[in-house]
Amino acid sequence: MADHEIVIQNLAGDAVLGPTKLSAEELSKTTVGETLSRITETRENFAASLAMGDRLLTDSERLQDVCRTDETLTEFVLCWQEEAEPSVIYVFGAGSEACNGRYVRTEEIEKDRRVWKNETTGAWIQWWSTTCGWEMYRGKSGMCEYWTQAESICPTKHPWLVRGGAAPAPTVSRTCQE
Repeated sequence: MADHEIVIQNLAGDAVLGPTKLSAEELSKTTVGETLSRITETRENFAASLAMGDRLLTDSERLQDVCRTDETLTEFVLCWQEEAEPSVIYVFGAGSEACNGRYVRTEEIEKDRRVWKNETTGAWIQWWSTTCGWEMYRGKSGMCEYWTQAESICPTKHPWLVRGGAAPAPTVSRTCQE
């Protein structure tokens, strides 16, 4: 296979990356995931993926396996898919003011679930159990301020209730409510 060019376009047809010329050796070694990592654009709570035609590609696929060998140019489409676990969540309307704000998902795991932390106030959200659900803390007192009392993969799926904090209970959302 001779040199090959790839172009990644957004849904409007504008080039996001490329055209980039790759040798046959580079095509055989480069994965879709490695190619995606070269895209600098990000969207909060969305993961980037590539599509070719109506097929969504996996990160582990090699470019040589998805590029058309009978042509010198392959065009991919950049797609954005909502993350199952949002990387950022927003809390607003809580009676305990320190619980309001922007929470970032950490690599920390508690009871097989991620933890989100408010870097400004030190508050955090963590999974507790199927009977308590998600809980929101603002200090090491051992008592949560708010909880969901519901099973879910994500803390934005159910309404929050007052437990030890001040009323009203907060709203937890994937989007900022400024």
